[in-house]
Amino acid sequence: MELRHLRYFIAVAEEGSLTLAAEKRLHTAQPSLSRQIRDLEQEVGVQLITRSVHGVELTAAGRAFLDHARLAPAVDLALGYNKANTSHILKLFLARMEDLTSDETSRGQSRHER
Repeated sequence: MELRHLRYFIAVAEEGSLTLAAEKRLHTAQPSLSRQIRDLEQEVGVQLITRSVHGVELTAAGRAFLDHARLAPAVDLALGYNKANTSHILKLFLARMEDLTSDETSRGQSRHER
């Protein structure tokens, strides 16, 4: 994962649309952006958005991810952009997402056990 993946995700979440985020915010092609978001979801191991003809909607994991995604660039800037800092921040970010994902899975299992 790179900071650009977080920037892409934030744009999609805020626009509510892959097409609008690609055209208005990121100045890139929608298929490329869609692929980047899919790669991000695969890397974090959880679906972040649901896609429909009417746009995108954040999943519960996507909402949690968005809160953390917004912090990562600011932390990176505060530490001074360099590969070592960025790599460390993204590793911490992924670890937190794994915690959130396992918490969500645990809650889902306990609901089914009732």
